[in-house]
Amino acid sequence: MASIAFKLFFLVSLLALVLPTSMAMNGSSMALNATTTMNCFNPLLQSCRNEILTFITNNGLVVIRSACCQAILNFRRECLSEFLSSLGITVQDFHILETYCKLIANFPPSN
Repeated sequence: MASIAFKLFFLVSLLALVLPTSMAMNGSSMALNATTTMNCFNPLLQSCRNEILTFITNNGLVVIRSACCQAILNFRRECLSEFLSSLGITVQDFHILETYCKLIANFPPSN
């Protein structure tokens, strides 16, 4: 489990540090691709990075907010799963999050 948490931390750190640099250094086509990728990741990272890490490290025993789940489901529809695996994050890990979010999306929040 610590390995998964490290991979997610690495992903977030990498995106925060590398993508802006890549956009500046590699011309307009790379900038467009990097911008698209960052736009894809940005809602996921901003809304629920810590929730995802906690969920994975606690074997799914943590409740994820519906806003975070919506970001996860949008990420799945709009972003490439190959990018996750290129960073060492398995599609299976992401699928677990996605399945969880699809299940809780069917239940209204209990306030």
